[in-house]
Amino acid sequence: MNESYDHINGTYYGEANDPLDFSYVDELESNGYNCDQCTHCGTHLKHGSVYRHTSGELVVIGPTCVDRLQFDSCDEIQALHIANRLRLARLRSLMKRSWRWKIVGDFLMENEDKNHIIGDMLNKLNKYLRISRKQISFARKLVRDEAGRESRKAEREAKLVNTPDWQDGRFEIEGEVLSCKWKDSDFGGGYKLLIELEDSRRCWGSAPQKWIDAGEPKTIRIKAGFTPSRDDKKFAFYKRPTFIA
Repeated sequence: MNESYDHINGTYYGEANDPLDFSYVDELESNGYNCDQCTHCGTHLKHGSVYRHTSGELVVIGPTCVDRLQFDSCDEIQALHIANRLRLARLRSLMKRSWRWKIVGDFLMENEDKNHIIGDMLNKLNKYLRISRKQISFARKLVRDEAGRESRKAEREAKLVNTPDWQDGRFEIEGEVLSCKWKDSDFGGGYKLLIELEDSRRCWGSAPQKWIDAGEPKTIRIKAGFTPSRDDKKFAFYKRPTFIA
């Protein structure tokens, strides 16, 4: 390969390497792949791009498959990398001129990946060299909310370690209604509930009409037929619910 893309050691989006580092060649070959062949279609390559797959493996993708799979090409990633460097240079220039904007800029850059709105604010700061106090306050609220969600998620995952799996059968459960959403179907659709039990297991199914008539209380007790999810034994689907309270 006389051109390749290193998606691993780039400063931000990565930098082009020519030739490819031998450690990557060894890793590719140890996984049964060839640097001269597209991992996706097997076509012999004169040049291509190296990506780290979500499975953790390195793969080689040719230019045709890059377009077909709608991957970012080496040139596109390099262009984004250059644009990002220019953006950062402009932001750093602003932050040097004002301690206030340095605090704001550092905060937005540290949390840019937590919410796309924060990324938009950072782009506006870069473009207009200022954002409002309300926007700054909102950004801080978004970060606090995200931290709260992460904390609750960690607590739930820790709790689920000692929680029994769902079992097939019809029985009674009580829990908190996390969401109620309309779901279309061939039969006209209906409201579906996501319920979380005290032990953090969750289930999903139809909302009983009597629960709706009762004013949609936050807690619910039903008797229904439950089927565990094939992908997550702490999650189940229920049907034919009978509203109890």
